[in-house]
Amino acid sequence: MDREFTGPGLKGVYSRIPEPKTTWLKNYIVNNLKVHASGDKYARQLRKKYPKDTMTVFEGYLADKDINDIMIYVVGNTR
Repeated sequence: MDREFTGPGLKGVYSRIPEPKTTWLKNYIVNNLKVHASGDKYARQLRKKYPKDTMTVFEGYLADKDINDIMIYVVGNTR
């Protein structure tokens, strides 16, 4: 059975993202559209590969602690 995914899988994501990894991941979680608009090469590759999938923008909705908790979860479960 083929599975349909929304966006890239999280497995190994920390090894794929550009340096500085922690800063990039936090910025992308907070507002992926800004990262893409900045001209970031990896963010543009993601948008090209997954043109219909846009991650929710959390800027203004989640506190820094919430973002950090998401990062710990993602990184801790994807290495």
